Parts: sequence; structure tokens; C-alpha cells
Amino acid sequence: MKYLPKLMLLTLSLVVVFAVAVSFLPRHASAQTTVPRSNLTLVYGTSGCPNSFVAILPAGDLSPATGCYVVPDGKYLEVTDVTTIVAGCPAGEAVLALISVGGPDVYRASRQVDAAGYASWHDIFTTGLVFNGTPVIRNTAGPLGCASFTLETQGYLTSAY
Repeated sequence: MKYLPKLMLLTLSLVVVFAVAVSFLPRHASAQTTVPRSNLTLVYGTSGCPNSFVAILPAGDLSPATGCYVVPDGKYLEVTDVTTIVAGCPAGEAVLALISVGGPDVYRASRQVDAAGYASWHDIFTTGLVFNGTPVIRNTAGPLGCASFTLETQGYLTSAY
């Protein structure tokens, strides 16, 4: 009995040392990936590509020489960010933006236009929207009589999923 307090103190000390040691270990495992990914920014509404994107080159210029963007064969487009800007619309109207690839809409978002005729939004997807073909964009800004509708996506082009 006379050693019980010392034994309890020793046990408590060992628990504290163990807890401190564990706190220095990494809290998550990171998977090693060998799939190459290249950053890609696409924009809709700034060129003559109806319902399609134009790529933005690393220097920030549009790629009119390559024409409308097409996802290359054997590649996947993973969209992680979508930014939409609408201007010159009738106040109070709801503007809808849709992105699909030959089927149901993969992305669908709408906002109400403010009194100045402006609406904008930015959506971030942690897992990304994956397209195995070239996305098609549809919106209601044209039928509403809006002066401009710009949709910009950021993401990756990858070879495997």
C-alpha cells in the first residue's frame, strides 16, 4: 500500500509522456499519386465559341489560335472552381448557369440579379467535378437580355481516374 501513490504518479507520468509523443506524429496519411495533372483555366463568354470554353494560356492570354477547347482523348477534366459573372441584366431576375457533358447537368447554379443588374458567384469543389468529355455550357442570361455572361473554371487535366 505504501507504494501505491508512487506507482500512480509513475503511471500518470508515462501517460503524459506518451500523449506528448503522439501529438508530434502526423495526423493524416497522404497518398502518393503518380497521375500527372496539369493546371487548366477555361473561360466561356469571351469569344465566338457558342456553348463551349476557350483555354487561358499561362501568360493570361486567351487561346484563339486553338479555337474552342476540347478535352483531349484519353484525358479527364476535373473542375475544382467555377466563377460566374453576369452584368446588364433586368433587376430581380434569376440567372441560371448549367454545365453538362451530353447528359444530365453536372453543375447547376443560379443567383438573383441585384438592382444594378449584376450577379456573381464562386463555387469551390473539394473533390472536383470530373468530365470525360468536353463540357457544354447553357445559361439563361441571353434570353433575359443580359449584356454579358462569363463563366470561368479552374481545374486539372489528368490522364486517369
